[in-house]
Amino acid sequence: MTAIDKKIAIKFFLPLILFSLIFLYFEVFLVFIVLLLVLLFLIFFFRDPNRNIPQTGVVSPADGRIKKIKKTREGGIEISIFMGPFDVHVNRSPIGGLVNEVKHKKGKHIPAFKKESEKNERTIIKLKKGDSSFIINQIAGFMARRIYSFVEANEKLKKGERIGLIALGSRVNLLLPPSINKEDLLVDENDKVRAGETKIANNILDLGK
Repeated sequence: MTAIDKKIAIKFFLPLILFSLIFLYFEVFLVFIVLLLVLLFLIFFFRDPNRNIPQTGVVSPADGRIKKIKKTREGGIEISIFMGPFDVHVNRSPIGGLVNEVKHKKGKHIPAFKKESEKNERTIIKLKKGDSSFIINQIAGFMARRIYSFVEANEKLKKGERIGLIALGSRVNLLLPPSINKEDLLVDENDKVRAGETKIANNILDLGK
């Protein structure tokens, strides 16, 4: 169990287990059942299944549905993935590379599907592979008020490696480098994707460009 796993267990699971046992001991069965259902939901929510990671291409950093694909002013492509309540909320590295920077920015907690959510609290992870930079924005939402980061600056990552988790879900934006064009994309808006498994773009380094 990692340090972050311990934090999640202490914050979410241990209090529920403790209170469930207390109410069971005093035979307050209705409250016990409610707490047990909440506990089962959290176990489902924090599930972390293994993924079949493809050898080539850029993979999705998050489970969910692609809400928007747009060209940025800097010439890169930004892919916005909305994570629903039934999606896995563990995020994964889209490429193998070096963590250049991990930065947490405070902000609001507006529902992730609204345009104003651009001002929300977030964690920004910058990855380098060769001369290319990939930026992952883990964005908190109305319910998702805690972002857990599993990585640190100067850490080397494998493609598909776990990089963090947004408690109770929200949105992840992936900014691709300008060297990846729209023709390299393998997904479109409204497509369902799986973190570490769905190829979302051809990697120029894989193609030898």
